[in-house]
Amino acid sequence: MDSIVVENLVVGLSGRLVLGGVSAGFPGASLTAVVGANGVGKTTLLRAMLGAVVPRAGRVVLGGREVLRLGARERASVLAYVPQRAEGAFGFSVREMVAMGRYARGGGGASAVEAALERVSLMDRAHEAFGSLSAGQQQRAVLARALAQLDACEESNLSGKVLLADEPVASMDAGFALSTMSLMAELARRGLCVVCVMHDLNLVLRTATRGLALGEVTRGAGSVVVGAGEVREVVTAGAMSKLFDARFEMLEDGGARALVATAASGLAAGSGVGTGSGMGDREGAGRVGSGHI
Repeated sequence: MDSIVVENLVVGLSGRLVLGGVSAGFPGASLTAVVGANGVGKTTLLRAMLGAVVPRAGRVVLGGREVLRLGARERASVLAYVPQRAEGAFGFSVREMVAMGRYARGGGGASAVEAALERVSLMDRAHEAFGSLSAGQQQRAVLARALAQLDACEESNLSGKVLLADEPVASMDAGFALSTMSLMAELARRGLCVVCVMHDLNLVLRTATRGLALGEVTRGAGSVVVGAGEVREVVTAGAMSKLFDARFEMLEDGGARALVATAASGLAAGSGVGTGSGMGDREGAGRVGSGHI
């Protein structure tokens, strides 16, 4: 069953059509990776799902109700967001920053804050200024804030709750990136609906259960869903070669799979992949799946 549904979402920003009719269902107990080239609207999709961006057309439905019709406290109890960058929290301690996740729920929840800090391995830095942390540590703190908001570390059944994360491990080292994504995969197994914008395709293959690929099929018409379904059906060498205008090869060894980019068409003459100008030049690019993921 889908925890959150996007129906024919059309979003324009600064006079440009960003999303041109995106429809997708995101089930609970799953980790869906949203992939696509820079500028195709991945962040815009998450912000529209959060209710922070009002679409020109279409709607986002959470638990049978439109997100934009939910009150702030009701929405905060079931829907949390991890942005690409943390802003405005540099004068607070790490613990205070994580505790901000409880604000929209009326405060309290000290044990939820402590549990979240423990899960992201920041308990020993809790008293320090948030601004003193490295970029990767700040990302872990922002994730902890979302976990505290949802009581994700204390509740055994997270069905009906949704975590939206925009490139949540982009600044982390390889070890913490893997452990953080593994944590989100664990929460998904406990019922949480996790939707992550990701650029590390191999981390996607290792930790995600579902995939959603966005691309602009017709120039100027906004991005649409060009692939949706099980992650191994969406994140393939052929599909990613079209999506990123590059050449990918899939390496397999003992059941493990890894995607390797071997050439970018804009840099490698005669690569035979795309035109060097992105999905917008490939009218009618092939699609995987129906958008229901």
